[in-house]
Amino acid sequence: MKSKADAKSRVFIFGGEDFYEAQKKARALIESFRAKDPNLEIIHIAEEGESQSEILALLERLREEIATPSLFATTKLIFWKGASFLSANGLADKRIEEDIRQFFNLLQENLLDELIVVVLAESIDKRKKLFQELKAQFHVELTDKLDPLDPSSLLEVMEKLEERGIEADQSLGQQLLMESGAQRSLLDMEIEKLSLFLGAKGKIQPEEISNLLCGKRETVIWRLCDLVISAKFDLALVELQILMQEGGSEMGILLALAQRIFWACLGLVLLKIGWLDVQSKGKYLKLILKEEGYFLYPKKKSGELVNQWAFGQNLQLAQNIDLHFWLWALRHTYETNKILISGNISPDLRGRMLERLLIKLKIYYEKVIEKSKDSV
Repeated sequence: MKSKADAKSRVFIFGGEDFYEAQKKARALIESFRAKDPNLEIIHIAEEGESQSEILALLERLREEIATPSLFATTKLIFWKGASFLSANGLADKRIEEDIRQFFNLLQENLLDELIVVVLAESIDKRKKLFQELKAQFHVELTDKLDPLDPSSLLEVMEKLEERGIEADQSLGQQLLMESGAQRSLLDMEIEKLSLFLGAKGKIQPEEISNLLCGKRETVIWRLCDLVISAKFDLALVELQILMQEGGSEMGILLALAQRIFWACLGLVLLKIGWLDVQSKGKYLKLILKEEGYFLYPKKKSGELVNQWAFGQNLQLAQNIDLHFWLWALRHTYETNKILISGNISPDLRGRMLERLLIKLKIYYEKVIEKSKDSV
């Protein structure tokens, strides 16, 4: 039987008020285990159902996974995502809660060195007796929301800026806190935007801040597109939800995204055929177009060339992913556009179509990444 200390080093539960931060910590932990053991087998189990039968079936699968050793790797990691058993309204049925308790008791009593379990809880009610029991037995880490009035939150923002090489005073940190609504997901997106704008490490100027951090809807849509082109689909989904809550136009968002994906395809094609070269110039990516490239380079309705800084930054983000992915993404964006303009979909489902598109891109991207790892 393993000791409690051993259990705390093999079973990890993440959750709290800031689910985004809890998710980051859980994924960072998994990546640290993967770095130590490249052959690590990772089993993803997502809690999607809410009925008693679905939860019991999920628990049965979890029991099977912990009892079955990995066939091709020395260590197995089970990632249980979206667990709701610790939330205030989750799993009110006493039988299910008892089954959860028995599952964790089984883990503690029969934990193998070749097994790691990471649980990502949607929310956690610290008043629950089950929570107190698990906290005593395993590694439990909770995340709190940022508070604009709390000096420690401002300190966290300043540390994030320093990590990205951005020189700033506390007034910028406070402005970022307010601009992001004290949400870490939005805060990280704002800092990513500042870092992208600066290019090399440096100080952001006050006159630039007002332009970069303005709350205009066009800016938010551009940020959403940045996240998609950067393959940060989880953050893009957060941004999309905010836009939908504010009454954003589904068609406007889709057309902006389609344009950016088209730019990615076109830029990679121009690079591939040698009609375009790029040079990094601090905060800008300088484009060097050959004469033939001007025939394909995108133009505005007026005939004027699209801003090279915007096209170059888009290309800089997109070139980390193979052209095949972007062509696939463009086709599925087109298919979503056809459905939206057909008029055969109810208004309340139009936003869901955009969410579905981002989820499809995320799933396909993960398949592409896994395939590239297998081929190495």
